[in-house]
Amino acid sequence: MLTSYIYGGNKFLITEREQTQMTNEADDWIDEMPDGIQDRLSDAVNHAMHGFFSEIQYFRNISDTVGTEKYPIDVKNFDNGKLSFRLYTPQRKQTDPHKLPLFIFFHGGGWSLGSLNTTEKFCRALTSEGNIMVVSIDYPLSPEHPYPHAINQSKDMVEDIMEKASSWGADASKISLGGEGAGGNIALAVYNCLPDNKKIKSLVVYYPLLDPSAQIDAGSKRKYGRGYGFDSRLWDSFTKAYQGKFEENTKILPPTLIISAGRDIMLQSEKDFARSGNVSYVEFSGAIHGFLSDGHQKTAFSKAVELTDRFLTQNI
Repeated sequence: MLTSYIYGGNKFLITEREQTQMTNEADDWIDEMPDGIQDRLSDAVNHAMHGFFSEIQYFRNISDTVGTEKYPIDVKNFDNGKLSFRLYTPQRKQTDPHKLPLFIFFHGGGWSLGSLNTTEKFCRALTSEGNIMVVSIDYPLSPEHPYPHAINQSKDMVEDIMEKASSWGADASKISLGGEGAGGNIALAVYNCLPDNKKIKSLVVYYPLLDPSAQIDAGSKRKYGRGYGFDSRLWDSFTKAYQGKFEENTKILPPTLIISAGRDIMLQSEKDFARSGNVSYVEFSGAIHGFLSDGHQKTAFSKAVELTDRFLTQNI
């Protein structure tokens, strides 16, 4: 049996077996989660808001890099004095090395957690298994840098990267933005504030935190607000630290793909956003928030890599 999800004219198929595997792997991960980890994360963010940073720094430094060695690519680290970023390039001979698409990516972590290492495996997998260059941006985190610091500095970095793209072997006319969780929010916000002469070809966001003003669908929050890997208390801590606001899209979206986790407090807001036009929407019905970076939801991770590669190469 195949299940398809379609908005905006693009169709993606997921087998019943894949959906079942996603559910089973997510359930196993829920069972394996350390007791009280969501409350510990929430406490770390709350303590940082009061000037105590040891806990939040500990969680920011955690990363899952097991298995990254199986993705043979070239990796370079850059720092422009304000932000650092990491460039991933395929190790493949190209007939025209200046025609590679470039995907600029923002990690998740509720605007308060995460680093370049958080989604190292995803960036490597997408670069290795697709024919895509990836740039991962290490944007400033809250509560030290509340809204709109991350958006403003990321916008400047994206513009700088767009200027450098050709020199790296990428096609400057084939640049896309994306991100997971809070990174998806930043990708959409950056796109919204880029000048009109900066052309972004497409967007790909994964379980994005669309509204940082703490508004959230009551049904999704009630159903998935506890015990599914992204608790509503943690969400409240993130939004208090970030001090963000909802930004209406003032631009018509380019071709956009949203990949949602089906058991997530963000689910309904993503479904509603997907109906705004020019958006393809895919729901991994059994998955939970964080499947790009938690290292446990392998089927959802692999399917996200596959669909992202297909979407970027079809729409660029």
